Amino acid sequence: MWRWLRTGALLFCLVAVLVHAAIFPSEAEEEILYTRADVLAVATGEVELRRAYSKRLALPQAECDEGRFKCVEDRIYGQVYSLEFSEELISPRRDGKAAPERRERGRLMVAVDLSPEGENLFEEALVAHLEGLSATSYLHPQAGMGYLRERFYQQGRAQSSLPAWVCREFDGKYSFDLLISDDGSDRISYSRSGGLAKRACGAIRDAVENVSAEVHRTMPDVRMQVRHAVQLRSVSTFKGLRWSDNLASIPDGVTFEKRSLDGKKTGGMRDRKAGVFRGHEGRFNNIERDVLIPPAALKLVEVPMWITRWSFEATRETFGAQPEVVYEVPVSIVLAVVPVADPLMAELSRTRTAIRVPEKRLVEEVIARFEGSSVLAPSLVEAAFADPEIWPAKGDWMLVSCREDGSARYGIAPFSVVAEVTNPRHACAAIVREIVE
Repeated sequence: MWRWLRTGALLFCLVAVLVHAAIFPSEAEEEILYTRADVLAVATGEVELRRAYSKRLALPQAECDEGRFKCVEDRIYGQVYSLEFSEELISPRRDGKAAPERRERGRLMVAVDLSPEGENLFEEALVAHLEGLSATSYLHPQAGMGYLRERFYQQGRAQSSLPAWVCREFDGKYSFDLLISDDGSDRISYSRSGGLAKRACGAIRDAVENVSAEVHRTMPDVRMQVRHAVQLRSVSTFKGLRWSDNLASIPDGVTFEKRSLDGKKTGGMRDRKAGVFRGHEGRFNNIERDVLIPPAALKLVEVPMWITRWSFEATRETFGAQPEVVYEVPVSIVLAVVPVADPLMAELSRTRTAIRVPEKRLVEEVIARFEGSSVLAPSLVEAAFADPEIWPAKGDWMLVSCREDGSARYGIAPFSVVAEVTNPRHACAAIVREIVE
């Protein structure tokens, strides 16, 4: 008697556990599924460096009998340099394609006469400075080099045996700084702009015009970007269930046929007339399906389903002197996969076969569509669930999409969300309650 009571109690507990597993869903899982940063505006600085040696230059002279800078004298300069600056801005157009814009950021022309050792030191310092420029430097004309703050400028000009010229051109306006050294001790400097500067700078520029350029580019500087994050929350309510258990019924007015193909392929077709969807799919998994799906009311209370909620968040960031962070309004969609009876599955097989959904392949297909699209949106999830190659031959599923605007659509895999749900409030309530916090 005692042994019977112990055995009966054990059986009762086992039945209770099985009933609990069948009725109550697994705990919902949530994860950050996908992140991405899309650059909206990026800038890159570029300078073209040209070098020429032992060039004859006809330049104005500071001291002339006719008056200051009234005469011109030819002199052979050991080193002549031209630095042409530009900035490339890339931002998206309305069609989503990149729209590059190139901005001229001015030019520097330098003429000095240095010893071989002085030449090497000057050029090493010059190239090192160019390679160290950032894209933000190009916010200033000549990337800030026109201010002559760099030490190698001062040393190079002071060591020049001829009057040292540094010319600037920006937006069609010219100016120059001229340093005259007397044995490296006494120095006289002049600065001029206007027509005189244009003539002097033009002579230096022409001396290197036909010389090939060395191009130095900065690393890209992100000026504006939008960061995306997609969260997936999912839960299954059919743990332990078989295809013979109480499944959702196909809505009234829907026709659904399924046949084996024996190695044939019969193509695919999608059509819609007067709000009624008609579809055929016979290209994958040796199965063909035919459906006629009109708008319908769905009965989804306490039926097994796999529910997913996809939340899309975006943060727009602007960098620089006036930084800004804008959090865009998040959007989400709830999509449920609801098993329905498979017409080709034998009765005995139904009792032995666990209900399954190709969850892993569905999620992988959604991610692939994220990576292939410039815009992240709930429509990509719906499109991924409509991929006919994903759905296996064994088993059939109704797909239901609940949208933020209160509407809902449904279909039968692989014909995802192709018709209107006429009772969206009640149908989606049965879905959402299984996945709420």
